[in-house]
Amino acid sequence: QGSRGRRAGQGRAGRAVRGAMGMRRPQRISIWGALFGIIECGAQGQGSAMDDCPFAPGGTCTAKGCHSWRNATCGEAPGGLRVAPCICGPGTCSIEGECRPPGTCAKATGGTCNVLGCHTWRRATCSVEDTQGPTEAAKCMCGEGACPINGECVLDGSCPRYVGSSCRIFKTAGLFGCSVGQCSEAATCECSEGECFIAGECVPADNVAIRLSRAWGKAQESVSRTTVFPSLSRSLVAPVLAAACLLAFLFATRTTEEPQRLPGYSRLRG
Repeated sequence: QGSRGRRAGQGRAGRAVRGAMGMRRPQRISIWGALFGIIECGAQGQGSAMDDCPFAPGGTCTAKGCHSWRNATCGEAPGGLRVAPCICGPGTCSIEGECRPPGTCAKATGGTCNVLGCHTWRRATCSVEDTQGPTEAAKCMCGEGACPINGECVLDGSCPRYVGSSCRIFKTAGLFGCSVGQCSEAATCECSEGECFIAGECVPADNVAIRLSRAWGKAQESVSRTTVFPSLSRSLVAPVLAAACLLAFLFATRTTEEPQRLPGYSRLRG
């Protein structure tokens, strides 16, 4: 019964990705080609190795120090100037403008909290607990054991659940509910616990779905950062490129998990 459930979940995850591309599942694919696709898609990772550890995250500081979200310290001002560069302390490297231990991720989700708090779907906290200064940039940050994926803090071994839409009218008037997922207390559409969001669907969170969901979210985030198609990145470009990136991983998984049928093979019933 358990194996049937896992196979059903994998099937739904596969249909979600293939549906976004409008493609049928091919019969066979080279495992080496799939692995090459995975490597290409993962080339934009956040991690930083110790042998490539920049210490300058960017940004400058005065007597009040660096922005809290950088997790940096204020260096020495060159030539007697008042403004000094922000630098990373011992055991940390510059990762996307933040000072973090090598091999970990940057924590900024892309949301800000200078005026309002962080959106609940981000599952993040504000980098500044008290009242911000006039020049302090307060950002929504992920906590320990979580990394931002497409703006949402996702725990290690878990998957994104935010669908990307709101259900405020449904909360107030009972109309126009979520087409995908459930309406949360904060009026956002999210997949239920135990589910992952992949290519417009909520699927059971098995091992394959978790990996696909994380890769899908990262691919969408990567494409949405580009400036070539700023207005189309989320609506058109991001889903297409993300699905193309994930197809290699999906097919590689199916190739390794599905047994090869010999000539004359037939399924036994009973």
